[in-house]
Amino acid sequence: MFYGYYNDERTIGLLQFRLPLSYLLVGVSIFGYSLMVVIRTMARNSDEGGDGGDDGQFTFTFKMFTSWDYLIGNPETADNKYASITTSFKESIVDEQENQKDENIHLRRFLRVLANLFILCSLGGSGFLIYFVVKRSQDFAKLDQNTLSWYEKNEAG
Repeated sequence: MFYGYYNDERTIGLLQFRLPLSYLLVGVSIFGYSLMVVIRTMARNSDEGGDGGDDGQFTFTFKMFTSWDYLIGNPETADNKYASITTSFKESIVDEQENQKDENIHLRRFLRVLANLFILCSLGGSGFLIYFVVKRSQDFAKLDQNTLSWYEKNEAG
């Protein structure tokens, strides 16, 4: 969004149009409308059940909080239910360990290190570019403005 040129006048033109206020209100309105669209889309997706979540994503949590039946009154039935839940947890842990064995742990570690290196390079490059631009603008400020080209005059305003 282009914010335009501001001077020390609060209004412009014959109709006394408040340009800075209009830019602010348009920006806030666009942000608010975008937020409403995102929230509406999220609500529609949650109603349809298309949240993108995997059914097996919260296996342990579901088993922990939903597997016990609080209407059990017989102690023998409670012992059987307890044994069933314990066996179910043990099987889930074994399944999870087998799934992790199938994945290549060295490839995962290499990709994590590579991603961290890319992030560090991006941060370092951004810092260098900021330093370079500030240094260049300070050098332009010291030079005679008549010797600079049109691009150099407008480069670091």
